[in-house]
Amino acid sequence: MSNSTIDENPLFIPEKLIIPPCNSDSSQISIGINEKVNPKDHWELKTPMLTPKDQVGFATVNGRTYVIGGFTSDRYKSTSEVEEYNPETDTWSKKANMPTARGNFGVAVVDGKIYAIGGKNGTFLNTVEVYDPVSDSWSTKASMPTSRDSFGVVAVNGKIYAIGGYNGSSLNHVEEYDPITDSWEIKRNMPIARRTLGIAAFDGKIYTFGGATNTSPSSDIVEEFNPLTNTWSTKTSMYIAKHSLSASTINGNIYVTGNKCGNENIQERYDPFTDSWSVMSEAPVNVSEFASVELKNTIYMIKGSIHVAYHPNSNPEITWEAKTPMPTERVYSGVIAANKKIYAIGGYNGSSLKTVEAYDPLTNTWSTKASMPTARNGHGVAVVGGKIYAIGGYNESFLNTVEEYDPLTDTWNTKTNMPTARSGLSISVMNGKIYAVGGTIKEGYSNKIEEYDPLTDTWTTKANMSTSRTLFGMAVVDGKMIVLGGYNGNVLNTVEEYNPFTDSWTMKTNMSIGRHHLRAESLNNKILAIGGFDNKGNNTKIIEEYDPMTDTWLLKPSIPIDIIQFGSAVLNGTIHMSRGSIHLVYHP
Repeated sequence: MSNSTIDENPLFIPEKLIIPPCNSDSSQISIGINEKVNPKDHWELKTPMLTPKDQVGFATVNGRTYVIGGFTSDRYKSTSEVEEYNPETDTWSKKANMPTARGNFGVAVVDGKIYAIGGKNGTFLNTVEVYDPVSDSWSTKASMPTSRDSFGVVAVNGKIYAIGGYNGSSLNHVEEYDPITDSWEIKRNMPIARRTLGIAAFDGKIYTFGGATNTSPSSDIVEEFNPLTNTWSTKTSMYIAKHSLSASTINGNIYVTGNKCGNENIQERYDPFTDSWSVMSEAPVNVSEFASVELKNTIYMIKGSIHVAYHPNSNPEITWEAKTPMPTERVYSGVIAANKKIYAIGGYNGSSLKTVEAYDPLTNTWSTKASMPTARNGHGVAVVGGKIYAIGGYNESFLNTVEEYDPLTDTWNTKTNMPTARSGLSISVMNGKIYAVGGTIKEGYSNKIEEYDPLTDTWTTKANMSTSRTLFGMAVVDGKMIVLGGYNGNVLNTVEEYNPFTDSWTMKTNMSIGRHHLRAESLNNKILAIGGFDNKGNNTKIIEEYDPMTDTWLLKPSIPIDIIQFGSAVLNGTIHMSRGSIHLVYHP
């Protein structure tokens, strides 16, 4: 069928939005105009799946979406069918059936495989089956401890979390599955038992939205779970009490859709950074009990014979914005986002620095923080569990020291040294662990990779990178680490991908030009390679975007001014770049 575009923002009205109540004794909810947004968003009808069904599992892998199981037109008859959707051609194809027919279950993707968990097929299930799209085959895994349906499932740091649900009453159980060990572990219960809740992950934390409780058919509850600390906290409630929700994360915002109290078309957007809500454009159809996935900045929603796509911003304009510069001019600093702020740590301005400064994007101001114990430049920085780790670097000699900063207490602690002293290394976080890669060592250039576990304060050596390099870019997408460019006596344009599950490296498509001193940032499941020096020593303003799904590169608008040897960090869907008296923000 041909696609048809729905009018933009049919919900947007001049004064305020009046939302009818879910319960007859409730007051109407009035949302002022300043609480709404009017983005260039729109909805689009897509080709429906081959067999209409609802309460399906819906997942995306390698640029395709997969509809798994569900209930057919006979609501109590579950199916094991699997269908694959190609968004490029708007077509469907059948795949290998799931071993166990089921509906109202959870799905999650880890390392390119889809896990189908729990659900119902006449009885509550705890079975787990994993689908490999590459081989189009299924295998059985360790069962979940609690049989249930109507629960939330999400993957964070390579592990899968099953939260809430129903097996006779609403549940608050939280169980964590590790695909590497094929084992389950009980975690701290969700504060309020709920079923038919929405669930999404952002910045290593899990958010649960609404759902039915044991005393109410719908709720506006929002709770945040931190897997690293195994703790829960309450967040700002939704405008509208909902159940049977879907939730998807795009550009640092979570889009929550669907309910069954007369407002099934209304979509809300949650900003985890500000802990605030906005009402978005209305869906063209009733989207209660829809399954949803995010793919290439588009949310696909499906149920029965209906398949729609939501584009949060159909015509984005890429813009640059100047911000207040750092108080201390420097190069080779560590720049990282943590605790809703940007931290600039250490660096060089004639000598190595201990200086730490924090930028608050809400006020566009900087503040001085406790100095790092060891002055250093050319070091790596990473955030795990809300704490910042400064690793390696240089200060008259190569360093292997590791220091941990707690933004909440503004204090530093010393940790176990890295095995290899080095500078010019790159640092990434995967599955709650820190990976130190490459860099410059006393003997030359390094291809070493070492893994640090903050929980045990220990280091482990991993498979070497194929190419020794320093001053390169590195970022993580979909649980894999991408290394870009750098220098080893020659300026490099080569790209390598590291898979922590197999501890192996794979060569990928080269960048268009070789460069070093570049920055790489992950945004919207793609990687931006920013700036750097080319093979003639010239500063380049080039930005290229790498898509790991297609292993292809796309040229993006250049940096507007000369900025070299800068630090960068992603915060709230934007990239902050700082160096000396310059502070830029890139809005994709």
